[in-house]
Amino acid sequence: MKPVAIALVSLLFVASAVVGKNPAAHRTAPERRRIVCTTVLPDRLKAKRQAYVTAALVWLRQNQNTDGSWGATHQGAMTGLALLTFLACGETPESKAYGYAIAKSVEWLTENGAKFEGRLNMAKQFSGAAAYEHGIATYALSEYYNITKDEDVLPVLRQAVAHIVAGQHEAGGWRYTYDKSAGDLSVSSWQIQALQSAFLTKLDIPGLQPALDKAVKFVASLRGEHGGYGYTTSGDSYDVTGAGIYCRLLWRGERDELRKGMAWLVEETEKNKPVKYNGENANLYVWYYHTQACLRFGGSAWKKWNLWFQDEIVSAQSPDGSWPVPVSKGIGPQSDPGKTGQVYRTALCMLMLEGDFRYRPFVRE
Repeated sequence: MKPVAIALVSLLFVASAVVGKNPAAHRTAPERRRIVCTTVLPDRLKAKRQAYVTAALVWLRQNQNTDGSWGATHQGAMTGLALLTFLACGETPESKAYGYAIAKSVEWLTENGAKFEGRLNMAKQFSGAAAYEHGIATYALSEYYNITKDEDVLPVLRQAVAHIVAGQHEAGGWRYTYDKSAGDLSVSSWQIQALQSAFLTKLDIPGLQPALDKAVKFVASLRGEHGGYGYTTSGDSYDVTGAGIYCRLLWRGERDELRKGMAWLVEETEKNKPVKYNGENANLYVWYYHTQACLRFGGSAWKKWNLWFQDEIVSAQSPDGSWPVPVSKGIGPQSDPGKTGQVYRTALCMLMLEGDFRYRPFVRE
């Protein structure tokens, strides 16, 4: 019998293990809080779970820009990541503690998105690394709709998804500006998450499912000798293997065919890339995807990764609820000491730590 993912909740991971079927009904915030301390953690960490969650959400609420966005730069991406963090904890606009912050962020995304015809990098065109911003913000807006069914977001959401579909390369990937250039796995992973969430809205968006089918074929083409994944060509890159496995599991992926790559990722972590927040290999972006991949895959991979990263991330949290600059530069604004870096680190750390609030991992090997 093939293992089946059993959904506890679907907010950040709104997909079910069986494509096209929504998972169990969403849990409310109180229900989430009741399961905060029931996951597999060392006893010394269980007592910290509620404390770090509250501290981080309060920090995000207090550091939201007055217009509803987050960050000083790359605000589309930062607002998307922050919104996903609140949603993953079961918070909605009806939340007494965080509802206003959530509503303002959605208002900022939709009002500004409408001005730019669904471009959630909030510009007249896609330039620079706009596909990251747009993909993340589209993902967040789609998750928000899946949870709330707030139809006010639909015009911008439809436009945003259409931009992703239209900007796909014929081989199935995406690049920085949606110019249909040959794709890379890092950019493509955010587009796949956004499209997969959009698929579960059951909205009639032209080209959505074919785009996902092409996308996972692209990801599969990057598989390397050891089962890992490469950035733009086949290979075994530690930095993007988690993203590759996770995307395959999100859309029609078979766990058995990914076993070799997961074993390689775990072994490489254990031998050469220890999970240390202030170590030379600290990379929150990479760890985000490794966490989602290991959680989805389950078994000993998740047990090991869960114990490795939970201790490090929880213990590294600053007293104010945010996360500090690690020693390693990492990817993206990880080393930025300013507002954008703080939001980026806090959101990614929370999205890792909230993973098992949403899904019970596979338990079979």
